[in-house]
Amino acid sequence: MDCRSFQKNLEDYLEGGLDFGGRFGMERHAQQCYFCGRDIANARELAEMARGLKPVAAPPHFESAVLARIHAKDPRSWFWSFWIYGPEWPSVRSLALGACGLALIGFASFATLSHFKKTLPPESVSISGPEQFVAPTNPQQTTSPVVTLPPAPAEARAARPRGPFAAEIKSAASARVRERSRFSTDEADSEGLHEPADLDYVEFPVPGPDNSQFIMRLPKTIRMRYGQPSQEHFIRNVSH
Repeated sequence: MDCRSFQKNLEDYLEGGLDFGGRFGMERHAQQCYFCGRDIANARELAEMARGLKPVAAPPHFESAVLARIHAKDPRSWFWSFWIYGPEWPSVRSLALGACGLALIGFASFATLSHFKKTLPPESVSISGPEQFVAPTNPQQTTSPVVTLPPAPAEARAARPRGPFAAEIKSAASARVRERSRFSTDEADSEGLHEPADLDYVEFPVPGPDNSQFIMRLPKTIRMRYGQPSQEHFIRNVSH
């Protein structure tokens, strides 16, 4: 028998719960080991002292009151527990469980959002104006597609400037249109093209400083040439 087995069986030995072989092994080990022998001697001395003590009688209804207080079903409030025991700090296990729960919630939210983004249809892009592609009549002529812009709304036409400079703006625009029509007619006669003299324009309101509003005029039909026949033609196109 070793010291660990002796300490384990010491209480049973003092209460007489071991058989003959167990008691013989305990006594033999106590004779061989100084520390275990001292422990068994101290235990026997305390047992002799306890035999001379008289039991103390408890007050009346003491045990029943203690048991009733222990088995009371009404729990104490949090303030009472805090006042008696002080603050209760979370354990390492509870902190680890909370961190794992937050990580799982975040991962589930991210996966759900990414799944919804993949399943949603792409946003549709609306085109605000029909495009008409006109094939060139002359094989040697290279023209770009003709873009037809939508007509101006009634609000834009009603928002035209009516101040003192309205007449000047209108006369300047008319002179510019006449000059452009004259150049277009000369070029059409020289190149075999026929363009209308009067171009149809569309007016768009443009906001300006100090809550002012300007009117931008754009032609409904735009014709562009990729190649310039001469430098003079290029200057006339960009100078105005």
